[in-house]
Amino acid sequence: MTKAFLFILTSCVLSVLSEAQVSLVTAGGNVSNSSGSVSYSIGQVSYSHVESTSGSINEGVQQPYELFAVTVAESLSDINVTIFPNPVVSQLFVRMTSFREGILLSFYNLQGALVHEVPLQTNQQFVDVSAWAASSYIMRITSERGEVSEYTLIKN
Repeated sequence: MTKAFLFILTSCVLSVLSEAQVSLVTAGGNVSNSSGSVSYSIGQVSYSHVESTSGSINEGVQQPYELFAVTVAESLSDINVTIFPNPVVSQLFVRMTSFREGILLSFYNLQGALVHEVPLQTNQQFVDVSAWAASSYIMRITSERGEVSEYTLIKN
């Protein structure tokens, strides 16, 4: 027998005995850290489910990922808001094209913790941010009707 024939025969036998995934996928990747690693791909539905006392996993080529909106807030589309300067050092100026009663300004850090909250008294207002740490913040404007608009603010 020739070497080429033995190579082809060995390849055929190994491919029949091995349990490998073969599928067309559109994307994928690997993620790892000190606890372990996960390989994922996108393009085919999962095919087996393993469950134990410590948890469960769907093994397969693709894990489905779905997002569902739990609440939907209307935006403040009728009010044009200007904030400046951005980045800010000490005083933030907030100006609205029209004023409505019951507007609340809330400032959150990147961890989602409330840093400062102030009700708007007029369509133009200063907010003192001099004591805040240098970072990025989310400024949320909320009306008493539940309408919400969010802006990114950088504090130097």
